[in-house]
Amino acid sequence: MDIDYLNQIAKSEKLITPLGQYIFNLQSYDDFDAYIDNHYLILCSEGYDSSVASRVLELLPFVLENEAISKYSLKNNASQLRNSMPVILDANEALIYAKGDSMSIMLDDELQKQFLFLMNELIAQQKFLSKQTI
Repeated sequence: MDIDYLNQIAKSEKLITPLGQYIFNLQSYDDFDAYIDNHYLILCSEGYDSSVASRVLELLPFVLENEAISKYSLKNNASQLRNSMPVILDANEALIYAKGDSMSIMLDDELQKQFLFLMNELIAQQKFLSKQTI
């Protein structure tokens, strides 16, 4: 994930979720890593498998702010950006990406269910929060 691109997207596009607004405005990779580490520990302490927690946290911003990423890419003819950030529209597509990317982590049937549950819960939470801030 390229922090510079995220910052550019945050400056030029409307980000629809509080989490997207936070992540896309982080100023360094250290800040991003700290965000991932903190939330990873929270999810693991709540009983989520470590591989599920890490993949959900990595992919969630792409699901939440897919429209902003696409708009920015089109406006700025930034096909390399769109190619570097996956187009993921929902939890099911995120699962396909989590199972099939180059950093693939083995997710058995139970972990796939856990991944889908957690991803859907976090998407719903962010959609709810975004309606509260309007």
